[in-house]
Amino acid sequence: MAKDRFHDVVRAALEKEGWRITADPFYQTFFQRRFIVSAVDRYQLRLVIYDVQQEVINQWL
Repeated sequence: MAKDRFHDVVRAALEKEGWRITADPFYQTFFQRRFIVSAVDRYQLRLVIYDVQQEVINQWL
């Protein structure tokens, strides 16, 4: 996986702020469920859906 020069710095900053970084594909479907979308919105959870293959952020939740 290619990384740009900001990858490690951004990852460390996000983890320091309490973000959980994962490459688990389960999140692609799990966080589309109505109940989960409601809970994420209500509790203002911070999530990023990242595509490892394309190396892009698909969604900020």
